[in-house]
Amino acid sequence: MKFSTKISSGLVAVAVAASCGYVSAATVTAAGGVDRISKQGAASAATAGATSMTMLGAVVKLAGSYNQNDELTISLSGQGQFGALNTGNMSKVACVQTAGSGIVTFQFLSRGDANTITYFAESTPGTSSVASECTFNSLGILNSSLTTTGSNTSIAISGKKSGTGSPFDNETTSAATLGSVVDQYTVSRVSAFDGEIDVSTGRLTFTNGTGDTATSEVAGSRDSLAFRVVNESGITTAATAGSLSVSITAPSGWSFLDTDGNGVIDTAATRTGAITATTAAPLAGDVTLSSATVLRYSSNTLADAVHTITVGRRTTDNTGTAFEAQTFSSTGVSIAAGSSAAAVAASLTPGTWTLNGTTVQVPYMPYGTSIDQNIRISNRSTQTAGVTVQARNALGTLCGAATLAGVTVGANQVKDITADVKTYVNNCFSTASDAPNHRVSLSITTNLPSAQTEVYTGFTVNSTTTGPSRVSVTNSSNGK
Repeated sequence: MKFSTKISSGLVAVAVAASCGYVSAATVTAAGGVDRISKQGAASAATAGATSMTMLGAVVKLAGSYNQNDELTISLSGQGQFGALNTGNMSKVACVQTAGSGIVTFQFLSRGDANTITYFAESTPGTSSVASECTFNSLGILNSSLTTTGSNTSIAISGKKSGTGSPFDNETTSAATLGSVVDQYTVSRVSAFDGEIDVSTGRLTFTNGTGDTATSEVAGSRDSLAFRVVNESGITTAATAGSLSVSITAPSGWSFLDTDGNGVIDTAATRTGAITATTAAPLAGDVTLSSATVLRYSSNTLADAVHTITVGRRTTDNTGTAFEAQTFSSTGVSIAAGSSAAAVAASLTPGTWTLNGTTVQVPYMPYGTSIDQNIRISNRSTQTAGVTVQARNALGTLCGAATLAGVTVGANQVKDITADVKTYVNNCFSTASDAPNHRVSLSITTNLPSAQTEVYTGFTVNSTTTGPSRVSVTNSSNGK
C-alpha cells in the first residue's frame, strides 16, 4: 500500500525529536533574584545546628515534554552542599504555562549526594510541558558549607526519560547563580590616633588629633580612634545578635592610664590620665587593659554604629605620666555574630603618635681602624629622653635597626653616644663590601625640645706619620 498523504518536514522533525527525547535546552534563573547570604549568619546557624540550611529558590523553564516518572536532576556547583533533603521536608512543585494552567507536577525523589537532588514527574495531563515554569523554593544548602566570602552557589538541570534513561532537556547555558556569600559586617576607620606630643611641656600635652572632641572624662589633651561598623541589610540568613572587640597595642605602653602599674585603668578622682568609649551599647567593663601594652575595647552592638575611643588627660592640668611617641597596632576588629566566635576579623590601623622633638642630620661620618668618632648630645632642657639613630652607608643602604637600646639623655646633660653609634653602625654593615671601613650619614632623633638640643659631631684620623688630625663635621643642629 502506498501512502499519498503529505507530511510536512516540520512535523517530521518534531516527531523525531520527541522520539529521541531531545528538544531545546531548559533555562534556569534565581527566584526573586540572587540571594546575598551572610557568611556570619550562616556560620552562626551552623554552630547552633549542624543540619541547618539556607533555602534558595530557582525558576526552571522546561524545554522538553515530561511524561509520568520522567526525572529532573538539579546539580549544584560552586560553593555549598545540599543538606538533608527528603520526601518529608520537600513539597511538590507544580509547573504552569504562561496562561496559568497546570501541566506537570514534580515530587522529590532522592538526594544523590551533596551536589545532586532528583525529582520525578508525578502527574502529567497529557499536554506538552514545553515552556512550563517550575519554581523550586526549598533548595536547602548546608550553612556549614557557606564559608567563603565572594563565592557563588549555582545550579544546572537535566532531564532523563523513564525506562530508557535517555537524557533530555539539558541546560546548556552556564550554571545559574542562586546565591553569593558576603560579609554581613564591614569595618572602616573614621579617625586615627594622630596626636603630636609637645616636648616643650615634658611630653605631658598633645596637639589634639584630627576630629577629637572633649568628653566628660577626657577634658584635657586627647586623641581619638574611631571606626564604623556597617551591618548590611537585605541579606539572607542574617545574624541578628553578637558582640565585637578590638585590642590596641601601644609598644611603649599605656602608662598614663595606669599610673600605679597594677595593669588596671585608674579611676580614682586623683588620676590624671583618662579614657572614654562611645557606642550604642557598651559591654560591662567595655575598656580594659589586658596587659601593660594592650588596651581592649568591647561592645555588644552589631548595629550600624561609629565606635570612638578617646584617651588623654582627665583635666586641663598638664601633670602625670608623659606621653610616648609610638605607632599603635591591632589584630583588627573581631566580630562574634550570634553563637559563632570571631566570625569577622576586619583590619584596623590605629595610627601613630608623633612629637615635635629634635631630629639632627649628620651628612658624613667615617669609620675605620685608624678613625675615632666624636658624637655628643647637649641637652639644655629639664627633660630626659631616649635616642634613636638611623644610618645609611655609602652604597645607599639604610640600616634596618632604628633604636639604640638603653641610650637616654638626662636633663641638662651632655651625653657621649660615640661608642653606642659605632656598635650600631658596625653591626648594621658588618657584611657590607667596605666593611669595616664604612662611610655613613646619620639621622639622630631625640624627644627633646629642638631649641634646647644640639649635637656635636666630628672625628679624629690617627696617622702614624703626621699624628692625629681632628675634623669637625657640621650637622643640622649647629648654631643653636
